[in-house]
Amino acid sequence: MGAKAVSAPEARGVGAKGANVPEARGDTGAGAKGASVSEVRGDTGERAYRRLHEAIVHGEIAPGARLVETALCEWLEVSRTPVREALRRLKTDGLVEIGPAGGLQVARYDVAALTELYVVREVLEATAASEAARNASEAEIDSLKDSLAIQRKLTKDVPGFARENVVF
Repeated sequence: MGAKAVSAPEARGVGAKGANVPEARGDTGAGAKGASVSEVRGDTGERAYRRLHEAIVHGEIAPGARLVETALCEWLEVSRTPVREALRRLKTDGLVEIGPAGGLQVARYDVAALTELYVVREVLEATAASEAARNASEAEIDSLKDSLAIQRKLTKDVPGFARENVVF
């Protein structure tokens, strides 16, 4: 059984988990004062990247789903260039891979790969935290304490906790 392609109607209506996928706007910002064509294209590519990244990370586009350029262009309301740029970056990030039929699909991870990823992440984060603790100013330590206090209050608010964890 092959992976399901992400079509424009699916991308506009129901995502992988059955929830409505928010409309992604592909406005180019053309007409913005002082913006060159390359800046406008870059902004559009960045927006396409961020929206696709968000959709993949939050499960709106399921692992293994084929990514069809034309459907993504329609969904994001942008041309192929920003979609191609976004897909290239997502491939570099490891969120998109070449599927068995040769097209792009959302990456699938098995338990062994995820375990290895978290082992490496644990070592890196422990080292980073150790270095940060040694070099932190009083203001930075106070900011971390404030953030930790907020996180303790958000134990039942998973999205809020995740946002505050990024701040931490």
